[in-house]
Amino acid sequence: MNIHQGDNVLVNLAPFIGSARPSSQSIPCSVLAITETHVEVTTLEPFRTVSLWVSSRWIDSKLGLTESQLLSA
Repeated sequence: MNIHQGDNVLVNLAPFIGSARPSSQSIPCSVLAITETHVEVTTLEPFRTVSLWVSSRWIDSKLGLTESQLLSA
């Protein structure tokens, strides 16, 4: 999946609760930083603000508009 800093994505719930098994639920997040294998994300409203590094395999899908696109709209 082609993601960039500032993109909004759905992240599987598993890394937020410390599970090794994928969940059927995802949390909307904004991408803060990217390395070769990990992505730093922060949760979006209505969730409590949490930032963490997750393996890129936990990214379930990309959401519509980026934060900068939302601000300019």
